[in-house]
Amino acid sequence: MDNDGKSGGGRLRQLATMKVRVWGLFAVIGYVACFGVVCQYLSGFWWGFDILANFQVQYFIALIVTTTVLLGLRRWKIVAGLAPFAIWSTVVLIPPCFGGGEKPTGRTYKIMHANVFTANRSMGDLDQPIKTEKPDFIVLEEINERWLSFLRKRCLREYEKSSNMDVIA
Repeated sequence: MDNDGKSGGGRLRQLATMKVRVWGLFAVIGYVACFGVVCQYLSGFWWGFDILANFQVQYFIALIVTTTVLLGLRRWKIVAGLAPFAIWSTVVLIPPCFGGGEKPTGRTYKIMHANVFTANRSMGDLDQPIKTEKPDFIVLEEINERWLSFLRKRCLREYEKSSNMDVIA
């Protein structure tokens, strides 16, 4: 028996019969999204925050939807708690999506990455994209001497002549 005279089983039954209100569910979703927005700024302190900080678009959508629904349900106090986070998410997320923000300065580089899988026999599929794209950097994973000698003959010779290309294998 607990201090209030109820047995542990009675509390469990009370918990099982608890009513969930729609506005309460939206409030919980909104507060979880608020926590996610805060994680973006705490990501440098712990890896767990860093993982949670990668879902900013989802937090933004959750905050906009929950704030709108709770406005319709006239839950003013909850909306007052969620609205600053929704506004902040909008200010931070929307400008980069529509070309706002900083423009890159200086030189830009083109990088090509490929995992060649050394058991793959179709080597000719890689030389054409290298010739067409003419990347500044080429990163090849799982490369062996057979692949490297093939690519040197077919397309890397131009790079070796025109620049200080280092092959790190």
